[in-house]
Amino acid sequence: LTEGEAFNEVGATWSPDGTQVAYFSNRTESAEWDLFDVHGVDLYVMDVANGASRKIDTPVSTKSTPAFSPDGKWIAYYARKGLEDRWQNNNLWLVPADGSGEARELTAVYDIQISNDTMNDTGSGVQMAPTWAADSQRIFFQASQHGDTRLCSVAVDGSDWQTHLADGVVGAFTLDEAQEKVAYTFATLDEPMQLWVQELANGRLRKRTSFNSAWLRQT
Repeated sequence: LTEGEAFNEVGATWSPDGTQVAYFSNRTESAEWDLFDVHGVDLYVMDVANGASRKIDTPVSTKSTPAFSPDGKWIAYYARKGLEDRWQNNNLWLVPADGSGEARELTAVYDIQISNDTMNDTGSGVQMAPTWAADSQRIFFQASQHGDTRLCSVAVDGSDWQTHLADGVVGAFTLDEAQEKVAYTFATLDEPMQLWVQELANGRLRKRTSFNSAWLRQT
């Protein structure tokens, strides 16, 4: 799909109607040896019908996991602001998919790391892409703070932060079609990852697996 010069291109994702693909591309002079994209990547959207790509203007930064909104109007992604001071939080960003407006940083005001950065001796967990509500008005994501990786969400204008799951490490997650429940993997200090389901309206939790129970009883 992207023949030609050697660029470092990652994060390809389809638009809801299947006519476009969004992806990040490192097209700096150092792209061939810039393994971790420390010089930043740009956002491109490809028209599947003719293979033409257009650059969507976004601030220079490292970026990851683009995700189209269900109505196709927006692309959400994760990024730090700028290339210096890599201690800065990763934040959730939003930009019009047609490039008609500026990218907006939605979560900087909350001063929290938007990623799954809770680690242990066996590595870190799954980093999920921004997950849209069906009405394109809210985005779900992982946020790491105080040893937890939480499931949170925020409205598309950056308001109304909500924490749905905490007190452990939320790994992979998915919403049901009606967006009434979330299924997710969850770990705590004394139990490895298990599969859980939560009803979003009332917070009711159901544990669906009990892997390693026999082993845990022996420890």
